[in-house]
Amino acid sequence: MVVWIAEVTAVGIYMGISFPETPQWLWALSSIVMMGLINLIAVKVCGECDFWFALIKVVAIAAMIALGGAVILFDFTNDWQRIGLSNLWQHGGFFPNGIGGSMTGVVLNYFVPDKAFQYMIAAVTFTGLMVWIAILITQIQFRRSLSKSQVADLAYRAPWWHYS
Repeated sequence: MVVWIAEVTAVGIYMGISFPETPQWLWALSSIVMMGLINLIAVKVCGECDFWFALIKVVAIAAMIALGGAVILFDFTNDWQRIGLSNLWQHGGFFPNGIGGSMTGVVLNYFVPDKAFQYMIAAVTFTGLMVWIAILITQIQFRRSLSKSQVADLAYRAPWWHYS
């Protein structure tokens, strides 16, 4: 399910690039509805669609790796500036902001290899929840500071916000 949430977000972002006038949430919602309808038709069809979409992602990743290798090996240019392996050690090299983030993952995998993924997912979930709670508190405080006419003029109305 975590993968599908990421895929739905990616659909919204990528379709927003091609169709910037359409809101991102509309693309995400339409992809959820489409996959839900496909799943209602037959679970086998949903699994088959998931397989083909995964294959498209694998082919795209392989093509990006091949193109990146070609850029480095055949010295393609970027605005007529040479590209090569020197980018690996220029601009601060590896870990220009410190090795702390990578070392956290290494230490977790060393000391608790069977639980490292669970700890990382828990940390990400906790961080996401804290962000949403901060947004919620900010919205409640913002809406309470508005007059009734200002609330009526808001582009996005929140039903029953004054009861929250």
